Amino acid sequence: MREPLARRAVARALLCAATDTALRITKGRGTVLRITREARVAATVTLKLEGRLMQPWATELDRVATDALDGANGLVLDLSGLLFVDGEGIDLLRSLAARGARLHGGSSFVTALVEGDHT
Repeated sequence: MREPLARRAVARALLCAATDTALRITKGRGTVLRITREARVAATVTLKLEGRLMQPWATELDRVATDALDGANGLVLDLSGLLFVDGEGIDLLRSLAARGARLHGGSSFVTALVEGDHT
């Protein structure tokens, strides 16, 4: 019997945190969200996000980002590879920014949503 998606994702997240590799959260045949932990620069961790940040995978990003915030002097989220963000993803990005994460490279649309600029 196959493990549930969430349990497999948690196991991969723990592995990725230990080895600085990419975490891919998949649905069916395609990767939905890829989180790559890039090399630390001056004790700051950068997580590069690629694909779709949606409710089913926001929890996993929150877990990985929280671990990075707890164990580093800073966290940068590179949003340049995001193709889509739903409401839960926007809420998570706002929450992470409020906890000290710096958001970098997002489209002007995503940046406006995160900052609450609806004009």
